[in-house]
Amino acid sequence: MNYRIALVSTLFVLASLTFFALPSCSSCSSHSSDSTDSGVGDSTGTATLASLDSIVVEGTYYEDQNKKSGPSLYASIVFRYLAGDSTLERLFSRIAFGDQYASLSPRAAVDTYIRDMSSEYTIQDQYSQEMSQEDLNELKSDLRLSTKIGYIDSLVISVHKDLAEYYAGAVHGNYGTGFYNIDRRTKTLLRESDYFVEDYAAQLTKILQRRLLIGYKVKTLEELEEKEGISAVDLTPNDNCSIGPKGLTYIYNPYEIGPYALGQVTIFVPYEDLQPILRPGSILSHYLPH
Repeated sequence: MNYRIALVSTLFVLASLTFFALPSCSSCSSHSSDSTDSGVGDSTGTATLASLDSIVVEGTYYEDQNKKSGPSLYASIVFRYLAGDSTLERLFSRIAFGDQYASLSPRAAVDTYIRDMSSEYTIQDQYSQEMSQEDLNELKSDLRLSTKIGYIDSLVISVHKDLAEYYAGAVHGNYGTGFYNIDRRTKTLLRESDYFVEDYAAQLTKILQRRLLIGYKVKTLEELEEKEGISAVDLTPNDNCSIGPKGLTYIYNPYEIGPYALGQVTIFVPYEDLQPILRPGSILSHYLPH
C-alpha cells in the first residue's frame, strides 16, 4: 500500500498577509549558551559552540487581542542558531521558518513568522463567520516549532527542526522533523545529490530497505509491513537525513511510509554502506574509516 502523502506545512504564508503589532507573550527571551546547552547534540567542534544563541517565544494570540476573544493560536517557538555570522544567521532563519524569511535576521524572522502565523491561524473563513462568538472562542489552534544543532564539526552543521501543528477543527494535528546539513566551507545547504553519484536513488533505496530489515530484525519487506506497518516497498530516498560522525540518519515522517499511527521511522546508515555510491570528493568521504 502506498502511504506517501504530502505533509501539509504551515511554513508557506502569502506575502500579502496583514502585519500587526505583536501582543505580549507569556514568555519571550533571547540568550546565549555554551556547549552544554540542550540544543546541541554530538559535537567535535565545541570551540564554535560559544556562539550558540536562542530565541524563545511562547504565547496565545487572538483574533481580537485586546478582548482576547475569537479564534486563537497558541505558539511555542524555540529557535537555536549560531550567532556572529550574518550569512549563517540568515541560513538558520531560512531553515527554521522558510525561504521567505531567508533575508531576515533571527530576531526579525521570529517576529515576522509569529505575525504571519497568527494571521493565518486566526483569520475567519466563510464557515466560521456564521458561528456564535462562544463557538469562535473555542477555535483554538496550536503551533510548536523548535530547532537544535544535532551535530557540528569543522566541516558541517546538522540542524534538526521539529514542527507540530493543530488547526482548530481538524481531526488531529500533524508533526514532522526536518534535517538540514550546512557546508561550513561554503555556508550553503547540502542536498543528497551533493553526496552521491548520478542515478544513485535505486541503490540508495536498497541500502535503506536493508537497514530497515536489520533494525527491525525481520527478513523480508512483506514481513516488515505485516509486523510493523511500515510500507518499505514504497520507500524512496527523501533527502531528509542528518550527517553524524559515523553515518547518515534518515527520518520518515507520518504518512510517508506508513499510517499516521505508525509515527516517525528513523534509519541509520553507516558510511561504509554508502561508500559505493559516494560522489568523488563528497563531503561524506571525510567520515569514512581509514
